[in-house]
Amino acid sequence: MRILIVVLALAGFACGSASEAGGIPEYGYQVVHTYPHDPQAFTQGLLYLNGFLYEGTGLNDQSSIRKVRLETGEVLQKRDLPGAYFGEGIVNWKDRLLELTWQTETGFIYDLQTFAPKGEFKYRG
Repeated sequence: MRILIVVLALAGFACGSASEAGGIPEYGYQVVHTYPHDPQAFTQGLLYLNGFLYEGTGLNDQSSIRKVRLETGEVLQKRDLPGAYFGEGIVNWKDRLLELTWQTETGFIYDLQTFAPKGEFKYRG
Protein backbone atom coordinates (compact mmCIF):
# COMPACT_ATOMS: atom_id res chain seq x y z
CA MET A 1 0.00 0.00 0.00
CA ARG A 2 2.92 2.33 0.66
CA ILE A 3 3.96 2.25 -2.99
CA LEU A 4 0.50 3.36 -4.10
CA ILE A 5 0.52 6.22 -1.61
CA VAL A 6 3.95 7.23 -2.93
CA VAL A 7 2.69 7.08 -6.52
CA LEU A 8 -0.26 9.29 -5.64
CA ALA A 9 2.02 11.67 -3.75
CA LEU A 10 4.37 11.94 -6.73
CA ALA A 11 1.44 12.63 -9.00
CA GLY A 12 0.44 15.40 -6.61
CA PHE A 13 3.95 16.85 -6.74
CA ALA A 14 3.80 16.90 -10.52
CA CYS A 15 0.41 18.62 -10.55
CA GLY A 16 0.59 20.75 -7.41
CA SER A 17 0.92 24.49 -7.41
CA ALA A 18 4.32 25.99 -6.66
CA SER A 19 4.89 28.70 -4.12
CA GLU A 20 8.14 30.56 -4.23
CA ALA A 21 10.02 30.36 -0.91
CA GLY A 22 13.43 31.88 -1.38
CA GLY A 23 13.47 31.00 -5.09
CA ILE A 24 12.91 27.28 -4.42
CA PRO A 25 9.53 25.96 -5.54
CA GLU A 26 7.54 24.20 -2.84
CA TYR A 27 4.89 21.69 -3.87
CA GLY A 28 2.07 20.16 -1.90
CA TYR A 29 -0.07 17.11 -2.35
CA GLN A 30 -3.33 15.62 -1.22
CA VAL A 31 -3.99 11.89 -0.98
CA VAL A 32 -7.37 11.39 -2.62
CA HIS A 33 -7.59 7.59 -2.41
CA THR A 34 -5.60 4.55 -1.36
CA TYR A 35 -5.75 1.03 -2.76
CA PRO A 36 -4.93 -2.36 -1.20
CA HIS A 37 -1.59 -3.89 -2.14
CA ASP A 38 0.34 -7.04 -1.25
CA PRO A 39 2.77 -5.92 1.49
CA GLN A 40 5.14 -8.78 0.56
CA ALA A 41 5.54 -7.51 -3.01
CA PHE A 42 8.86 -5.66 -3.36
CA THR A 43 7.69 -3.46 -6.23
CA GLN A 44 10.37 -2.62 -8.79
CA GLY A 45 8.31 -1.85 -11.88
CA LEU A 46 4.75 -0.60 -12.13
CA LEU A 47 2.48 0.42 -14.97
CA TYR A 48 -1.23 1.01 -15.36
CA LEU A 49 -2.75 -0.30 -18.58
CA ASN A 50 -6.36 -0.94 -19.65
CA GLY A 51 -7.69 -0.74 -16.10
CA PHE A 52 -5.09 -3.02 -14.48
CA LEU A 53 -1.78 -2.64 -12.72
CA TYR A 54 1.16 -4.57 -14.11
CA GLU A 55 3.81 -5.02 -11.47
CA GLY A 56 7.34 -6.34 -11.55
CA THR A 57 8.58 -7.43 -8.13
CA GLY A 58 12.14 -7.96 -6.97
CA LEU A 59 14.22 -10.01 -4.53
CA ASN A 60 16.03 -13.23 -5.34
CA ASP A 61 13.75 -16.27 -5.11
CA GLN A 62 10.70 -13.97 -4.90
CA SER A 63 10.67 -11.97 -8.15
CA SER A 64 7.61 -12.08 -10.38
CA ILE A 65 5.50 -10.20 -12.87
CA ARG A 66 1.85 -9.71 -11.98
CA LYS A 67 -1.41 -8.39 -13.32
CA VAL A 68 -3.35 -6.85 -10.43
CA ARG A 69 -6.88 -5.52 -10.02
CA LEU A 70 -6.27 -2.00 -8.70
CA GLU A 71 -9.48 -1.69 -6.68
CA THR A 72 -9.01 -4.90 -4.67
CA GLY A 73 -5.30 -5.71 -4.91
CA GLU A 74 -6.22 -9.16 -6.24
CA VAL A 75 -3.42 -10.77 -8.24
CA LEU A 76 -5.16 -11.98 -11.40
CA GLN A 77 -2.11 -13.36 -13.15
CA LYS A 78 1.44 -14.08 -11.99
CA ARG A 79 4.64 -15.50 -13.40
CA ASP A 80 7.61 -16.16 -11.13
CA LEU A 81 11.17 -15.58 -12.27
CA PRO A 82 13.81 -18.25 -11.71
CA GLY A 83 15.43 -17.82 -8.29
CA ALA A 84 18.72 -16.51 -9.65
CA TYR A 85 17.06 -13.34 -10.98
CA PHE A 86 16.14 -10.17 -9.13
CA GLY A 87 13.31 -8.54 -11.10
CA GLU A 88 13.53 -4.82 -11.85
CA GLY A 89 11.67 -2.52 -14.21
CA ILE A 90 8.94 -3.51 -16.64
CA VAL A 91 7.53 -1.82 -19.72
CA ASN A 92 4.70 -2.48 -22.15
CA TRP A 93 6.11 -2.73 -25.67
CA LYS A 94 3.48 -3.37 -28.34
CA ASP A 95 1.87 -6.71 -27.35
CA ARG A 96 4.68 -7.65 -24.99
CA LEU A 97 5.89 -7.03 -21.48
CA LEU A 98 9.64 -6.51 -21.13
CA GLU A 99 11.41 -6.93 -17.82
CA LEU A 100 14.95 -6.12 -16.74
CA THR A 101 16.85 -7.84 -13.95
CA TRP A 102 19.38 -6.53 -11.48
CA GLN A 103 23.04 -7.60 -11.70
CA THR A 104 22.50 -10.49 -14.12
CA GLU A 105 22.08 -8.10 -17.09
CA THR A 106 19.32 -10.26 -18.54
CA GLY A 107 16.00 -9.05 -19.88
CA PHE A 108 12.91 -11.16 -20.41
CA ILE A 109 10.17 -10.79 -23.01
CA TYR A 110 6.64 -12.02 -22.23
CA ASP A 111 3.34 -12.07 -24.08
CA LEU A 112 1.34 -9.25 -22.48
CA GLN A 113 -1.92 -11.24 -22.35
CA THR A 114 -0.68 -14.64 -21.17
CA PHE A 115 2.76 -13.89 -19.64
CA ALA A 116 4.11 -16.73 -21.81
CA PRO A 117 7.87 -16.33 -22.36
CA LYS A 118 8.72 -14.98 -25.82
CA GLY A 119 12.49 -14.66 -25.40
CA GLU A 120 15.27 -13.04 -23.47
CA PHE A 121 18.14 -10.69 -24.17
CA LYS A 122 21.39 -9.51 -22.62
CA TYR A 123 22.29 -5.90 -21.92
CA ARG A 124 25.15 -4.04 -20.29
CA GLY A 125 24.77 -1.77 -17.32
